[in-house]
Amino acid sequence: MIRGLSKLPGDVFGVGADVVDLGAQSLNLKSRKASLPFTARRTLFNNTPKSAARAYADVELPLADVKAVATATDTSVNDVVMTIIDDALHHYLGEHEVPTDRPLVAFMPMSLRDKSGGGGGNQVTAELIPMGTPEASPIERLKEINTATTNAKEKGRGMQATSRQAYALLLLSSLTMSDSLPWLGKVPSANLVISNMKGPTEQLYLAGAPMVAFHGLPIVPPGAGLNVTFASINTELCIAIGAAPEAVHEPFRLAELIERAFRVLQIEAGATSPTTAGRHPSSRDQNVNGTTSKSRTP
Repeated sequence: MIRGLSKLPGDVFGVGADVVDLGAQSLNLKSRKASLPFTARRTLFNNTPKSAARAYADVELPLADVKAVATATDTSVNDVVMTIIDDALHHYLGEHEVPTDRPLVAFMPMSLRDKSGGGGGNQVTAELIPMGTPEASPIERLKEINTATTNAKEKGRGMQATSRQAYALLLLSSLTMSDSLPWLGKVPSANLVISNMKGPTEQLYLAGAPMVAFHGLPIVPPGAGLNVTFASINTELCIAIGAAPEAVHEPFRLAELIERAFRVLQIEAGATSPTTAGRHPSSRDQNVNGTTSKSRTP
């Protein structure tokens, strides 16, 4: 207890410094390293659910191909997947004739560990990540997202652990307030949630049957109606879309657009591979009664 108390003044000072730094960014006295709450442009994806009905789709990409694009562009797997999700979302909005004139903002949990994975403790944060500009090419979009995620990680690593926890709670509260206070719903903090996780790297079995995919069932977040979660398993990267039908009533189309965006990015990055040929996403919609329908491209 005495050791803990001896650290308290330093922790309080560190939190105070973090608050001052965030305030300076909010007032544009310093360059912003992330998006601020209540500054995202409202889009179709901010339509919150009016019932228990949910729309779901998934798509798998070869993990080796995603890593090849990341290596060719000196970015990360996370950046590549965020880029193709962002590109697909803008195309989806365009097809529904409701495009946005500003970058979409994703609420995203982030790991602050370096590539070596060293260090103990809970090294995570959450941030509002501004993604690519609406008219950007896939490569330009990837560069913009890489810059945004790099800045967000630098911001998180520069904050005290206590500050990071309080800041993450603040961001979550801002999402919830968009639901609770109607007038704040016009100025959301984020347009969607994007999250990722590292799955098993070896082949797993259940009663002798090999596991072939590893998908989350994304929960629709407060303040928005869309959550895209991706995870790796063995040689696959599995992307799952969970949405309120009011936000995305054609999740299968969004899955198709994600796959198409990846093929285009592969070509622009000079990292094409035949392994994605002939692969098709699947889509499942579930209503409040629990019935499901599944479709697959011919």
